[in-house]
Amino acid sequence: MQNFRDYLRAYLTYVRTHGWMKALGFALLWVAGMFVPAGARAFVQLPDWLAFSWMFGWAIGGYILAPYGMWKQQRAAAISSISPEADSR
Repeated sequence: MQNFRDYLRAYLTYVRTHGWMKALGFALLWVAGMFVPAGARAFVQLPDWLAFSWMFGWAIGGYILAPYGMWKQQRAAAISSISPEADSR
């Protein structure tokens, strides 16, 4: 549970640093991507396996890329904490 709290704190720091609209935009893009097959089915006939594969792949991609974003944020924080500019303050 401690790791989850740390994750939420880091995400909140990211949102405060980069702005709410950017974080909200990424979240909406991810949700919209999940439902692309449902929207496409309104216009064309899609096989069930294709829609399922798209949604499954999109979800797995989200789980792969989310930790990468958190790693980038933590790495940037670590680098800024050991940089010479941090010592001169």
